[in-house]
Amino acid sequence: KDFEIRVLVHELLDGTFALGRGQPGCLGIEWRRSPKLKFDSSKVNFRLELPVGVRYLGSNFADRKTERSETRADGGTVVRFRLRKGRGVSPGFNAHRMFGLILETDRANGPIGEGRLAVELKGRELGCTKPIRFLAVDPVRTAAVPESYANGISVGAGVDGLYFDYEDDALVGRCARTLADAGCMWVLDHPLPAARDALRKAGVRKLLCETGRVSNGYHIGNMETAPANERFVPWRDKGGGGFGRTYVTNSACPTSVYREKPFFRTASVKWIGDFLKGYDGMWGNWEPSMFGGGCVCESCRDEFARYADLPAAELAKVWPKGIYEPGSRYAKKHTEFLSWQHGQVIRTLDRLVRSKTGGKDSLGFMPGMGWLEVSSWWRPHNHAAEWLVKDYADDLEWIEPWGPYDAWERDSPWVYEKRKPLAVFRAAKDMRRTVDAD
Repeated sequence: KDFEIRVLVHELLDGTFALGRGQPGCLGIEWRRSPKLKFDSSKVNFRLELPVGVRYLGSNFADRKTERSETRADGGTVVRFRLRKGRGVSPGFNAHRMFGLILETDRANGPIGEGRLAVELKGRELGCTKPIRFLAVDPVRTAAVPESYANGISVGAGVDGLYFDYEDDALVGRCARTLADAGCMWVLDHPLPAARDALRKAGVRKLLCETGRVSNGYHIGNMETAPANERFVPWRDKGGGGFGRTYVTNSACPTSVYREKPFFRTASVKWIGDFLKGYDGMWGNWEPSMFGGGCVCESCRDEFARYADLPAAELAKVWPKGIYEPGSRYAKKHTEFLSWQHGQVIRTLDRLVRSKTGGKDSLGFMPGMGWLEVSSWWRPHNHAAEWLVKDYADDLEWIEPWGPYDAWERDSPWVYEKRKPLAVFRAAKDMRRTVDAD
């Protein structure tokens, strides 16, 4: 196909989109184009057909200047618009940048009718029209909020406010109110200032921010401008993975962070502090495998000598090649050292985040690591020995084991698995037991 649309999550169920009466509802959209189809994204026209009783309020991908609405003979509505600048069409579905159409109804409970979403290019429909059945339901409101845990959501972490970018402050406020009415107590995102203020006004208690510039162990701050003695130096045969070596070398040496060296203490602390304004803490995507083997700069060599109580002159003779040779007598201790260093970095980040976001009332720094890292299964198959959770979790208020990516299964053929609810329950029990033991 030249162009494909998915209407989520309704398309994966029975194609029915339920709208709470009097509340804005977000109809999720993904798209992709054939790599062979070459076109200017700004020339793509979207056509949204709505039945009587459903009203279009806005979206985070429409160019508002191009929106046109007309009433059909049957009383329904047709809305046309083009893509907003920066909302391109890639060759693949992107689960991390899902777009949304904001709709509402005032109808009584029951079926409303059917609509359609189509895409046109140069007057030609691209063959990806999606039918959408609409259903009116009672407004979504929680009867009570939890007392023993905080119920919250992540809305597009890392996409710079995309999910609240409706270019309409009043609409942002209504969407924030709907989240709060549904029992949402905290939100993880990097929203626009208007959205952040609206969420607080609506009653969302805590806001966490996320940035790729504090992630994956050592990708901290804008290190491209840092002096060489504060940048991460990978061992020549290690580091980078699928991210590439430049990603690693534009990251922070662990000692730059936990020794709070000049560049970190000034430039990085200021940058992180500015980013944290208006928030109650920070979450970081924490998958540091691209930093495998650790930093091999002179500062880390000297730190390892002190940690392992080794003569500096002896270590200098074998560093770094001798650390990684098969059978090296330094290997086990060096792995322990790397996990200790990583723990020191996280503790430093937690202190920094708390100092900028409310002190004792802050959520602090919350690393989001793969859930398997806090399961018993990981013990005999430990691929995270350089970043052990037990080497820092005692000093944090929160950690956030997560995964797997829902997009992996969503892009695969659907198969009913009766065991899945039990598997999730058993995994959760195992994680709780393992964390307690650690």
